[in-house]
Amino acid sequence: MHRQSSDSDYLQTTSTSSSRTDLNLDHRVSELTHLAVQRQLGQAILKRRTQLNLSQRQLASLSNVHRTYLCEIENGSRNVTIETLNKLAESLGLSLFALVQTAEKCES
Repeated sequence: MHRQSSDSDYLQTTSTSSSRTDLNLDHRVSELTHLAVQRQLGQAILKRRTQLNLSQRQLASLSNVHRTYLCEIENGSRNVTIETLNKLAESLGLSLFALVQTAEKCES
């Protein structure tokens, strides 16, 4: 037996579809925010490194990270762990907190 569609069926389907769209949008906004934070942290590291007249190679050596990894962090194209951020901050003469504060002031 075939059941006739009702207005409540339509509203339920629309609501479910709308919820999926909202979740996808929330996920996309979260991704964009994450990328902006990556870029800001990279900019803050680059800014401080240049203030100290350190090359990427020098900072990488002080922080015990590979130079290409540091380059990707500064470009905002690499995820970085708190542990690595802390090593970089210490090598730059900053606390992790101060590095994050500097990053917050950077344009994304």
